[in-house]
Amino acid sequence: MSLPSNTALKSLLLSSLLLALVPATHSNAAVKGQSSVPFQGTRGFDFYATRGTERFIEIDSKGYTTIKSYDVYSDDSATIHYQGKYKNPIVTNDGEIYKISKGKIYLVDSNGKTKKGCNENRTLRVEPCVSNLHK
Repeated sequence: MSLPSNTALKSLLLSSLLLALVPATHSNAAVKGQSSVPFQGTRGFDFYATRGTERFIEIDSKGYTTIKSYDVYSDDSATIHYQGKYKNPIVTNDGEIYKISKGKIYLVDSNGKTKKGCNENRTLRVEPCVSNLHK
């Protein structure tokens, strides 16, 4: 009986390690044909709830994602804040970090903690920067 070569053994170990690291939800989703994106289509969100601060996130079936906002004084002038493959969190062109979870979007810091104070002009309380993702 011969033993496998070092290269074959290394390849087998690497494959086993990679399979162990992949979360079960991803493998199940791939088998069932489900997407790893939180939704498909366009959703709006607004951390500040003031005129002209709403943004829109669009995710297609392949995970291509666009985050944009529109100028309130022009019907067709859009600012693109992010374009690329869906990832969570998303870092926008202007350095904001968004995290999506359970139908909501959070403005987070570089440590993943939800920022606070987006609404301080509207209330006396300093609340977390979170918004529902609405159609």
